[in-house]
This record gives sequence, structure tokens and C-alpha cells, in this order.
Amino acid sequence: MKTYFIHIFSLLFFIAGFGQEKKKIRYMVPDQQVLSEKVYKSLDQRKIFTKTVENDSTIVTEIYPRKNTAQLDSTQHQQLKMFLSKIIGEDYDPEKNTMLHLYSEKTEKINKDIEDKRYWRYIKKNKRKFQSFLISTKNSGIQANPKKHLYHDPYNLLQNLFFKDSEFKMNHLCIKPNGEVHIFYGLESNLHALDWSV
Repeated sequence: MKTYFIHIFSLLFFIAGFGQEKKKIRYMVPDQQVLSEKVYKSLDQRKIFTKTVENDSTIVTEIYPRKNTAQLDSTQHQQLKMFLSKIIGEDYDPEKNTMLHLYSEKTEKINKDIEDKRYWRYIKKNKRKFQSFLISTKNSGIQANPKKHLYHDPYNLLQNLFFKDSEFKMNHLCIKPNGEVHIFYGLESNLHALDWSV
């Protein structure tokens, strides 16, 4: 009887092993174009982020760029400038390139960014062209401190307009005086976002 169970167990194990098919792995960009694994591995991982979706037969890695560019029309640009003037006040100059770093969660990272001498030294050195502000979102629990370039978006407007689908706790915007907007998803370094926006 014992041998009978061993044979049955071995048979089930054998069937289960062959019954499982290896899942297909696919790499896709947003327009549903499929990339080969070689092309995927050749991408600069600093410039993309991925989301993986898995079902019974396939593992799909969706590839998204960390940086997107958009052009605001004159009405959108004017409304955005008015909003920034409202939450930032007289420190905001719409004629400069404006870096906005959005924080949706209170972490030690924001304190490091407030004290980042290298970053703020660059902004001060290039103050004719650049201005920069740290912006906390509505439910972040971060209090505004204008002396430290830290402001609060009580309406979550920036988050809703530019980062509604972002899963990152930190995102960035560079708004140019001509209405061009550079949108950065999830970069951990403000300096990296600034370098990438120039």
C-alpha cells in the first residue's frame, strides 16, 4: 500500500512538473510596441521606470520614460502662473525657469533636500535663469516654510495635473517661461532633475 502511494505521488509530481509551462516574458513601451530582451537591457535604466504585470501565462514589463515634455497653451500657462503666484507669492518670477520638487510624503529626504548646499548654491549662482521650490502635496503632512523654499499645495493641483497616475512619493517639474514643461517621475535627486532639465 505504501508503494502504491509513492507511485501515485511520483506520478502527480511528474504531471505537475510538465503541466507548468514557462511564462512568456514581454517588454512593452506605452504604445504597445514589444521590445526584445536585448533592446530592453540596452536601455539606460536611469531614464526609465517599469511596472510588471503577471498573469497565468505571461509576465509583461511595461517601460515608461522618467522624463516627459509637454507644451502648455497660453490659457493653461497663465492659469499655472497664477496658481504658483498664489501659493509661492512674490518669490515666484514667471520669467525664470522654475524647478518644482513635489513631495507627497513626509520623510527624511525633504530635510536633506532643504539642506542640500550643492543644489542651492547652483540655484543661487544661476538666479537670473533659475528658481526652485519644494512643494508639499495636500496630504503629505509637510508644513510650509518659505524661508527654506518649502511651500504647500493645499489643492493638490500640481499632483492632479501632472502626476495623477504616478506611484512615486517624489516627482519634479521644470516650467519654462515659454510654457514648455518637463515632467520627471520618481527621480531621487533634485540635482539630477535640474541637470536633466537644462
